[in-house]
Amino acid sequence: MPVMMFGRQCERMMVAFEKEEDGLVSIDVPKFLQRFTLDIIGLAAFDYDFEALDNPDNEKVKMYNEIIKGTQNPIYFFFPILEKYFLWVIPKRRALHRKMDEMNTIFFSIIDRKRKTLASNKHNIEEGEKDLLTLMLEANEDTGNPQHQLSDVELRDNLAAFFLAGHDTTSNALSFALYYLAVNQHVQGKAREEAIRILGDGDDIVYPSAQQCSDMKYIYMVVKETLRMSGPAQNTLPRQSNRDTELAGTFIPKGASLIADIFVMHHDPSVWKDPEAFFPERFAPGGESESKAGQGLSWAPFGSGSRQCIGMNFSLAEQKVALSMLLRKFTWTLPGNSTIEHHIVIGGGVGIISPEELHLKFMKRF
Repeated sequence: MPVMMFGRQCERMMVAFEKEEDGLVSIDVPKFLQRFTLDIIGLAAFDYDFEALDNPDNEKVKMYNEIIKGTQNPIYFFFPILEKYFLWVIPKRRALHRKMDEMNTIFFSIIDRKRKTLASNKHNIEEGEKDLLTLMLEANEDTGNPQHQLSDVELRDNLAAFFLAGHDTTSNALSFALYYLAVNQHVQGKAREEAIRILGDGDDIVYPSAQQCSDMKYIYMVVKETLRMSGPAQNTLPRQSNRDTELAGTFIPKGASLIADIFVMHHDPSVWKDPEAFFPERFAPGGESESKAGQGLSWAPFGSGSRQCIGMNFSLAEQKVALSMLLRKFTWTLPGNSTIEHHIVIGGGVGIISPEELHLKFMKRF
């Protein structure tokens, strides 16, 4: 897990925070976290720096954001026939396809360059810090059989899936976590105590190690409770019933598509006690979450089973690094004129939720 890279990018984000924050204004949290997670996903996927934190208006960032916005348009999600047969009469959609072609060109050039770098052995990367493309290309070589190797198109598709699954979802999760810590100052204080105990309380920047991330028990509870309250994924991907069956008294015919509503499950009072309260201790050892073991699914922000999100551990580690470093460096609150003290407004695209608007006031500790 590239935790050192997470730390380096978090330091860049904190520098950007300090440039923006002058003691009088609040920070647009989702904006910064989207830039932070975009830089991380680019570096983790194929060692490519979008430079979103340093230069948010550069062409690479604008192109990526336009493509992502286009993929989340519900019209084309529910009516794909428009994309297949009527693209010629939709100029904006044609322009989006041209941008996708440009992004594909970038992807394929990166794949080619990375393959040449690995072939020349001109790299010195620790195993845990290798990007996804390096690992896939090394796995290709290890097979020894060209028929079993991933093609460049398959490599591109895997990288694209990694991007789509890991960018907005993690930035949204971190945004919600910072919000809940702002409105629950006692939880923020307790989480900060753990961050300082593990990382120290000097005036220098410390990058958490993998072991230190593992030691962050309370911060992990904060992450898990945030994902229960406002996990970015609203529901699971569809699964098809392969036979007639009955589920909770409801007949399910063979061939029916089934979707689990994660948001409803996480807020169901028959599943969770006082589900609208932010209470990280419910995930403590011996707490409410553990008491549900063996009683069916109750917490599934990353899905479950064979289709569970493969980026789960990546996202959890990224969140723990970011939260611990921010807790050690800053305290934060809602601005005095905030209208979201009791309820944050949510939006999002197809299948995901995000904070509609979130400004927080950050104060430096050192």
